Amino acid sequence: MNITPYKYIQKHRMDFAVQLLQKNNTISEVAELCGFTEVSSFSRAFKSHFGYYPTYIKKNSSFTNV
Repeated sequence: MNITPYKYIQKHRMDFAVQLLQKNNTISEVAELCGFTEVSSFSRAFKSHFGYYPTYIKKNSSFTNV
């Protein structure tokens, strides 16, 4: 496995974020539970990882790309 520790942790944080978003947590709650102090930082990291913002998950409950 050729991945940096940061990328490994970030992947798990983002996968956890998707699970929380699918359980109807707010984006603010998810950001905090995933270790982000700012929602904007979380949203940027989420978009960088998946290619779209966390609101996409909230609007598309059938999302299964984890």
